[in-house]
Amino acid sequence: MSDNDDSTEQQENPKKMATIHDVSLMANVSNATVSRVFNGNAKVKSETRELVLKAARKLGYNPEKLSELSDVTPAVSAVSTHSNTIGMVVSQLSTSSFGQFYLAAQQHAIQEGKQLMLFNGEGVRSREKSYVKLLVEQGCEVILLVETEILDSEVEALTALGQTVIRFDSRHDELAHSLSYDHSAACHSACQFLIANKHQNFALFPGKGKAANARIRGYKQAMEDYGLEFDPRMILEHVSDGNSGVMELCRKGGEFSAIVSATDKIAAEAMATLRQFGYEVPEDISIISLEGSELAEFTYPRLTTVETPVSYIAAELIDASTQMLEGREWGSIQDKCLTGRLVPRESVKPFKAKSQYGARLISTPRK
Repeated sequence: MSDNDDSTEQQENPKKMATIHDVSLMANVSNATVSRVFNGNAKVKSETRELVLKAARKLGYNPEKLSELSDVTPAVSAVSTHSNTIGMVVSQLSTSSFGQFYLAAQQHAIQEGKQLMLFNGEGVRSREKSYVKLLVEQGCEVILLVETEILDSEVEALTALGQTVIRFDSRHDELAHSLSYDHSAACHSACQFLIANKHQNFALFPGKGKAANARIRGYKQAMEDYGLEFDPRMILEHVSDGNSGVMELCRKGGEFSAIVSATDKIAAEAMATLRQFGYEVPEDISIISLEGSELAEFTYPRLTTVETPVSYIAAELIDASTQMLEGREWGSIQDKCLTGRLVPRESVKPFKAKSQYGARLISTPRK
């Protein structure tokens, strides 16, 4: 498509606001280069600057207009970002994994000669936004958003005003610098492991946030790939603990022989509740977790997991931040979608039917 075509498309769709990514595509430069141009960075070559400004004019790109989308951005231009500090807002990590993640990130930042400011937003968007604003006001050179609820438009506004933002999410994001973790593939692997152990009816406690949606996609894909019947009652969205998850399964009814849990804590709680109902893990019900924290080694039986490599993720994010600050182009470091690792333990065993009906029914407690 020619430049004229791009311009025509923009005019024909006036409601679509041009983004920094649109400008970078038209000018054939990186998002970071566009940010430097509008931030007045003297290191940008004059011919590159002219290309970017020409593309911005054609697309009607206005970074000042973008800044109106968020109450976070006004602080950016007032702060000098030379603090040697990396800021991070984490959201969807469980309590079990947060400590491990923090220690790994802190150690790696120290090795790189950086200070680290890290906040846990716990999935509350207003809290996450306030932490981002604080990090901007503190002059953090890079802000890392780890599976937060911060909107694309707010990330775009920050980037347009010169703030370097790296997003770690359950998806690749072309709008901003991003790394990702494939929650969908992790859940698919867990389901595949259960199916290999002869389980055909199993429930999913997907957790919350964007990661939950990805896990549900992985669950559905596994059912489709192996020709298994999908029962929507087996997906319990918005379940925050294992006890309520098992109780909800009992209320809904339905046959299942295994549970896939978003976190180790939810899995451990489900184990305890199943025992109260007279069921044993894994003799009656198998359980697999999609987290793999230290807790998995201390449950009884020990939890089979698809381990999220939180320490590795923390190190990768600090490395990416350092490379960005050194001026390395983002395109050479962004194509990473991290995956989990299956760790078999004792909470899953091959399914053996105990009645003529095949799978176990736990709609009421066993007497």
